[in-house]
Amino acid sequence: MRSLRCCALLLWLSAPLLLMRPVEGHAQSVVLVHGSQFSPATMTEGSRLGARTVVSADVGSFIVLSFTWSSDDAKYPCEKWVIISNGSYTVGEVEERTPGQCNVSDAQAAAQAFGAQAPVQKLIFYADAKADDPTPPEKVQRSNEAKAVFAARLDELRRAPASQAVGPRAMRVPASSSTFDLSGTWIGNDGGAYYIRQIDDRVWWLGMSGDEGRSWTNLFIGTLRNDTIMGDWADTPRGATRNAGRMTLVVHDAGRVSAVERTGGFGGSEWTRAPNTPP
Repeated sequence: MRSLRCCALLLWLSAPLLLMRPVEGHAQSVVLVHGSQFSPATMTEGSRLGARTVVSADVGSFIVLSFTWSSDDAKYPCEKWVIISNGSYTVGEVEERTPGQCNVSDAQAAAQAFGAQAPVQKLIFYADAKADDPTPPEKVQRSNEAKAVFAARLDELRRAPASQAVGPRAMRVPASSSTFDLSGTWIGNDGGAYYIRQIDDRVWWLGMSGDEGRSWTNLFIGTLRNDTIMGDWADTPRGATRNAGRMTLVVHDAGRVSAVERTGGFGGSEWTRAPNTPP
């Protein structure tokens, strides 16, 4: 009898702890269901999936799930996005997460979303910067820039007809070394002129400020994969600045390029082909 009372006391004491345990790792929210061959068949956008739920999608169909957990920054929790296509995925009891850490994905991984051959892809980002935080941490800004690339892919898939096959080979590839030649003169939204040369999947540029490069002159070298260019840039002695860093660019079409990731204090973020410069 005494042992029963002890057990009852222990259960009573632990009840508040059980109620306070976060459930964020025990359910995932369905963000997108695209196509017709998936299970559970009753799954819709906004559904919540409990632990041990098996989700699957056949070729041409996509399922996107997401869930969050606390990170090393109280303002910005971690978000994990799971993309399933031509495979299956079991929602875990606590998922693959480390409370207090957020091992974010980079822009390259985000750019490859929905295009990789893997049946299950996983991406991790910080939550979006808040409007009341004018200066979010740099790690959050970098993560948000990478997430913006993923969001563009997600939006593209969302707008595609459900009956359309959108496997890796059918996804839109707006730019590649065999589609566009970026060589030519471009104008940046920083007022500079950029002289770009592309050979196959390699891209170089010489960028010069509007005062003939006296304020700044930089060089860039990168590699083009589908519609994403990743590379390094550095200022040269011609200009007054001495900075360097990494950069990830997205080619929207033959006449417009924008940056989704910049380090080292690079000023420009948007480039358009100069008038009378053939694509």
